[in-house]
Amino acid sequence: MEYTACLQDPSITSASIRRSATSLESEKTKAGVLFRQSAVLKVWKERYVVVSKDSFMYWYGSKDDLVPEDVIYLKKATGVRREEVAGRSNTFIITSKNVEKIFGFANPLAPK
Repeated sequence: MEYTACLQDPSITSASIRRSATSLESEKTKAGVLFRQSAVLKVWKERYVVVSKDSFMYWYGSKDDLVPEDVIYLKKATGVRREEVAGRSNTFIITSKNVEKIFGFANPLAPK
C-alpha cells in the first residue's frame, strides 16, 4: 500500500510509518473517533484517528488495528478547509498532492 505521506515526501517510507494505533500512545498529540468519507462510494465510515507529535495523521478502522488505512504528513498538506459536505456541517477537508481527504465529527443530532 502506498500511503499519502509517502507521495507527499519521497524520503518517507511505508515501513517507517506503518505503525499500530497502540504503538503511537506515547507519541500522540490527539486521538479519537472521526468519520471519513470514502473516495469512491462517498459513504461515511467511523475511523480511529491519531495525530502524532511529528505531524503525521494516521487513521484506522478501529483502535486495535495493527496497520493504518492511510497516513497524511500534515506539514506537507497544501490546505485544510472547513466545509459542509453531504449535509454534514461538522466536516473538514485536508488537501495534499491534488488528493482530498474528507473527515467529519459525529453529528450530535443524527440517530445512532
